[in-house]
Amino acid sequence: TYVFGRLSPVGQSHVEELLHGEVLGVGLHELETIVAVLLFVLLVLLGFRRELVLVSFDREFALVLGKPALRFELLLHLLCTLTVAVGTIIVGPTMLFGLLVVPPLAARPFARSMSQFFLLATTVGVASVALGITLSFQADLPFGASVVAASAVLLLPGLLPRRAR
Repeated sequence: TYVFGRLSPVGQSHVEELLHGEVLGVGLHELETIVAVLLFVLLVLLGFRRELVLVSFDREFALVLGKPALRFELLLHLLCTLTVAVGTIIVGPTMLFGLLVVPPLAARPFARSMSQFFLLATTVGVASVALGITLSFQADLPFGASVVAASAVLLLPGLLPRRAR
C-alpha cells in the first residue's frame, strides 16, 4: 500500500489517513456506523457476558456445563473483528492500538477481580482520550498520537515495582 501510495500524487495523503486515521474528520455516516457497531457489541456483551467470559477462560469447563463453546468463541471473535475493523478504518491502527491494548495493560497490576479490571481499563481508556484531547489542543499535536502518548503515560505507574507503588 505504501509503495503504490507513493506513486500517486495524492496517494501519500491517503496512506497517511489509512495509517493514522482521521478521527477529527469523522462524518455523519462514519459516526452512525460507529454507534451501530458499538450498540451491537455492547448488547451482545451484556446479553452473553457470563458465557463469553467462561468460554474465553476455560473452554473445557464450558463444555462440561453443556454450553456451545464453539458458538460463543465464534461470537467473541466476531465482536473483536467488528471492533478492530471499524476502529482501524475510522481512527487508524495507531490510536486503536493505544485504546485497545494499553489501557488493559495499565489496569492489570491494580485490579483484584475481573469486574474491577474492566472498570479500571475503561477508566484508563477514557482518561487517555481526555488527556490526549488536552495535549493535542494545547501543544498543537496530532490527536491520535496524543491519545497514545497519554495512554503510555498512564501505563507507567503499573510498570513500577510493587514496593514503589
